[in-house]
Amino acid sequence: MNNKAKGSSFERLICKRLSLWWTNGETDSVFWRTSNSGGRATVRGRKGKKTSNQHGDICAIDPIGEPFLRMFAVELKKGYSKHTIADLLDKPEKAADQEYEKWIKQAVASQKGSGSRYWMIVVQRNRRECLVLFTLEFFDIAFHGHGLFATTCPLVTMDVKLDQHFRPVAAMRLEHFLKVIKPDFICRLL
Repeated sequence: MNNKAKGSSFERLICKRLSLWWTNGETDSVFWRTSNSGGRATVRGRKGKKTSNQHGDICAIDPIGEPFLRMFAVELKKGYSKHTIADLLDKPEKAADQEYEKWIKQAVASQKGSGSRYWMIVVQRNRRECLVLFTLEFFDIAFHGHGLFATTCPLVTMDVKLDQHFRPVAAMRLEHFLKVIKPDFICRLL
């Protein structure tokens, strides 16, 4: 299977997984892949045109999913086994942008274009568990404000330098995130 097919398959899988989570197992068809993986919104945005519900890699095909996308612009990445979040820690000072930095920049652009409150990246390296990266601000609200995250799961937080500014980022396993964060919590935050 080529990389594009792997990515498309992964995007479909994550859309179904998020749909089932969002509906407490009732349906797998709330979220789906955006047109051209958000490319349509990007091209139209360069021309000063707005494109509703097409930023990032996921859109809501059922209106009940819109609150999730008002909270998060989502980017999906599959493969990239040579790249890890550790690349952000041990990167030499003058080195080129690492893959994860590029993804965060892409997610921030999707967030701004969509008007979402935060960004999220779901990434799965080959033969590894699926991870989710998101703004530390959301983690702080969920953990400090509401006590949702237990300390019994692998969790990484770090400041990532993007465009001369440091942005705080959290990373954890997607399954743990979906277990701890409930859709009604996201709706209450909006």
